[in-house]
Amino acid sequence: MEVPSDALIMHKTERSRLQALALQLSDKVNSIVEMNDKLIESRTGGLSGLKG
Repeated sequence: MEVPSDALIMHKTERSRLQALALQLSDKVNSIVEMNDKLIESRTGGLSGLKG
């Protein structure tokens, strides 16, 4: 009979190709969002975060 414990055991494994591609995609999307935010901020003079 196993005794329950409050321990969390993690084993390191290599990422699958799908996981690696998903991480690459999320990094690229994040970069696009940041560039878009900077573009909007430059066009509005930094007022893009204000709500009227």
